[in-house]
Amino acid sequence: MPNVTLAQALQMALDHRNAGRLPEAEQICTEILRHVPDESSALCLLGLVAQQTGRTAQALDLLARCVAVAPSAHEFSFHHGNVLSAAGRKEEAVAAFRAALRVRPDTFDALNNLGITLAELGRHDEAAAAFLRSTEIAPSNADAHTNLGNALTDVGRVEDAVAAFRHALQLDPAHARARRNLGNALLRLGRLDEAETHCQEAIRLQPNYAKAHSTLGLVLLKRGRPADAAACWQTALHCDPRDAEAYSNLGIALRDLAHFDEAVVCCRRALELRPDFAEAYNNLGNALSELGRVTEATDAYEKALALRPGFTEARNNLGTSYEKTGRLADALACYRAALDARPDYRSAHDNLIIALQYDGCQSPADVFAEHRRWAERHAAAPAGPSPVFANSRDPERRLKVGYVSPDFKLHPIPFFIESVLAAHDRARVHVTCYVDALRPDAVTQRLRSVADEWRDVTGLPDVEAAERVRRDGIDLLVDLAVHAPQNRLSMFARRPAPVLVSYLGYAGTTGVPAIDYRLTDEHVDPPGLTEAFNTEELVRLPHCFCCYRPPSEAPPVGPLPALASGQVTFASLNRLAKITPEVIGLWCRVLKGVPGSRLMLQASGLSDAGVHAAIEAQFARHGVGRDRLLLAGWGSFSDYLNHFQSADVGLDTFPFNGHTTTCHTLWMGMPVVVLAGRTSVARVGVSLLRNLGLDELIAETPDGYVEAACRLAADLGRLRELRAGMRARMTTSPLLDGPGFTRRLETAYREMWRRRCERPA
Repeated sequence: MPNVTLAQALQMALDHRNAGRLPEAEQICTEILRHVPDESSALCLLGLVAQQTGRTAQALDLLARCVAVAPSAHEFSFHHGNVLSAAGRKEEAVAAFRAALRVRPDTFDALNNLGITLAELGRHDEAAAAFLRSTEIAPSNADAHTNLGNALTDVGRVEDAVAAFRHALQLDPAHARARRNLGNALLRLGRLDEAETHCQEAIRLQPNYAKAHSTLGLVLLKRGRPADAAACWQTALHCDPRDAEAYSNLGIALRDLAHFDEAVVCCRRALELRPDFAEAYNNLGNALSELGRVTEATDAYEKALALRPGFTEARNNLGTSYEKTGRLADALACYRAALDARPDYRSAHDNLIIALQYDGCQSPADVFAEHRRWAERHAAAPAGPSPVFANSRDPERRLKVGYVSPDFKLHPIPFFIESVLAAHDRARVHVTCYVDALRPDAVTQRLRSVADEWRDVTGLPDVEAAERVRRDGIDLLVDLAVHAPQNRLSMFARRPAPVLVSYLGYAGTTGVPAIDYRLTDEHVDPPGLTEAFNTEELVRLPHCFCCYRPPSEAPPVGPLPALASGQVTFASLNRLAKITPEVIGLWCRVLKGVPGSRLMLQASGLSDAGVHAAIEAQFARHGVGRDRLLLAGWGSFSDYLNHFQSADVGLDTFPFNGHTTTCHTLWMGMPVVVLAGRTSVARVGVSLLRNLGLDELIAETPDGYVEAACRLAADLGRLRELRAGMRARMTTSPLLDGPGFTRRLETAYREMWRRRCERPA
């Protein structure tokens, strides 16, 4: 270039690039290199222009040449790292940034971009170290402290992350990204009020900030407000229509709102935008599972795990999917794998606890040991002195009783607690219900009407929920969930009331040392049989441990189907997880013992063709063909009740007996054959039948079970008699005596309270 020095030519090229005149910049650089082929600054500038015009391969080649020519120029390695990172070659980008830092260790931009790239690679500890160094170099840079906070959040140092974000906001109170990320960190700590405040402030600062709307959605979802959360994600998508994460999260909210088909659509849209989005596959699996499309759900979870093998939530959900299809061994393996990867993963541990009790190969001691491990990990008593209660120690005063459940809705629990809530003697007992109701319904409203006080603690952290119970002055707090999803056992570990009781969730221990008593009866827990496998003291109620309220939707009992069809139909409408290979083997013996008989099964998984075929295959291995099986998926509750009209004899599961299902079966006129076991969950059927005077249907051995079922099937006269009189039998039994049962329950509560009052303050 005549009359222009090299330095002037390079400056002209740089000016053209900065002004967006890329062809002019490229022309000058090309001319320089024609005269000086290894001019490093021209190689670098030409490489950057090539990147800007979409020629990534050429850009990388030019920048590599540039670095080779001038390895001691840190800025060339820095630019090379940026282009490598943009090209998806993250590991090489890390090496380039480190090369730049070897030349000049205190280069802020190189440290910052190194941290960002390491975070993208999942190397969060290294990213945090890079960002920490960047804050030391530029202590007044709010972006540096924000990036450090992000890295600390990723490594689980959330309290430290909060401090970093607060420091960033001290430097720049209008820093919307720091504000939103602080909200996200506070959300992870369960500090929902603060999280919501900071998200709202981030939105005020930057109204079109999609991620701030998304994080606010997560906060509101955690608070049990899925409709408001959905609105946040819809706003986020208005701000950024290609935000795959917002689509995936919207799918979560729609699932919670029971809009399952729409949830599937949102998750699939997220996957169109980001095919490698493991979270979206997991959320898709959850929505498909709600629709009964279990095979598709299983496939979605497996794809999530293929993308991210350490995705513990997907591993846990895959376990629940296997459980719904009756693949109990595979489910147990998933839960254990999730816990091996993340020992504090409470949901997986809850699922493992329950699934172990379906497995007849587990010893009572092993199952109890797992309950104890659960409590050690998730329900340890808080450090410090025991709580002091202001409750009056008058042993005969009116008691304040609280019931805690996530299932005050269409669920088995209301069939056994509604009669109690309605029959409590208000002169002796004041009733408060503490509810986590993500999907309240008509049952929720009905239960609310029979409680003295109703406390919605949805999304409330355990420490705040416990404090609410203390402020309410509750004397006896009763857990109704045990290890069911959304249980509050870790809140009970904080001893929010003077007396803590476990009841109804299932017949078994919680494992939580803080809980004083478990309500049962002498049939479920005969003296001397199960005490060693409970952390609570067993309180045996007279007659029966529960009181059943029949469904108002139940149709009248129809005639015995076998009289018209000429063949006996057995039935079990229990969940597939309870129908283990051992149960199927024994049922096949029953079917073979009654020629021409059939077996009806109804469960949510059976609406899936793949599950349907797998169950048929299990029976086929025992020589029972599909022609003897009537398999149906879950429909409405009315459909469920009507299925009983087509069967003659109920067959219970073991070792985990049916409870609600057995009561519904009996109410619809069908006798149920049960196998008595040696654990609490294996003796629920014993209690129900003994209270109905139907000891003839209780078997002590597998052979006795087959004999009882075959004997009953052969006596159509007895079946017709039982069917015609079953409702009257139940109505006059302790099982349906709501007022009588509640008086006995109140007597037990009173004795617990007296014992509390007798102890030193």
